Amino acid sequence: MLFAIGFVSLFVSGGLSGLFLAQPSLDLYLHDAYFVVAHFHLIMGVAAIFGMFAGVYFWFPKMFGRFLNEGIGKVHFWITFIGVYGIFMPCITWGWLDIRGAILILLQWHTSRSCSRSMFSSALRHSLQSERSSSSCLT
Repeated sequence: MLFAIGFVSLFVSGGLSGLFLAQPSLDLYLHDAYFVVAHFHLIMGVAAIFGMFAGVYFWFPKMFGRFLNEGIGKVHFWITFIGVYGIFMPCITWGWLDIRGAILILLQWHTSRSCSRSMFSSALRHSLQSERSSSSCLT
C-alpha cells in the first residue's frame, strides 16, 4: 500500500511540474534545463517503478502463497522514496536556477579531464625523475 501511495505522490509531483512546462513562456526558460529531466524521470521512470513495486508486494503472496517481510518492505519503501526525492528535487531547483544539463556535464568533464591531466603529468614527472636518478646511479 505504501508504494501505491508513493506512486500517487510522485505522479502528482511530476504532474505539477508538467503544468509549468505546459506554459510556453515558462517552457522557453525551462527548456533544456534539469527541470525537464526531473519532470520526465519522476513521471516516466520512478512512478512506473513504484507502480511495479506496488504490484509485486500485492501479488507475490497471491501467486506464491508466502508473505513478504513487512518490516523490510517498509524500509525498502522509505529508502527508495526519500532517495528519489533527494535525487530529483535538486534537479527541479537547478532547473529554476537555469542550470543547463549540458553545461553541468561539460563542467564535470572538464574538471575530471583537468584532474586526470594533472595526475598524468605528476605521474610522468615522477617517472622521469626516478629514471634520471636510476640512470645516474648506473654511471
